[in-house]
Amino acid sequence: MTRIFCQLLGVLLVVGFMLKYWWAIALVVAAVYLYRRAPGWWAAHEAAVKAEQRRVAGVAARADAQHQQVMCGDERGLWGVASSAMRTYERVSKS
Repeated sequence: MTRIFCQLLGVLLVVGFMLKYWWAIALVVAAVYLYRRAPGWWAAHEAAVKAEQRRVAGVAARADAQHQQVMCGDERGLWGVASSAMRTYERVSKS
C-alpha cells in the first residue's frame, strides 16, 4: 500500500509542478524549438540575400555596358534588348 501511495504522491507533485510552472516549461520548449530551427532559417535567408546580390550585380553590369555603348555612340545602349522594336515604334510615332 505504501508503494502505491508514494507513486501517487510523486505523480501529484509532478502535475503540481507542471501546473505551477507551465510558463517556464513552455519557454524551454520554445527555446529548444528555435535552437533547432534557426540554422535552417538563417541558411535560407543567406541564400536569398546572395541571390538578390547576384541579381543586382547583373543589372549593374548591364547598365554599365549600355552606358559604355551610349558613350561610344551606339544606339543599342539607348534601347537595350528592345532596340529594334522601340526604334520601329519611334519611326511610326513620328510619321
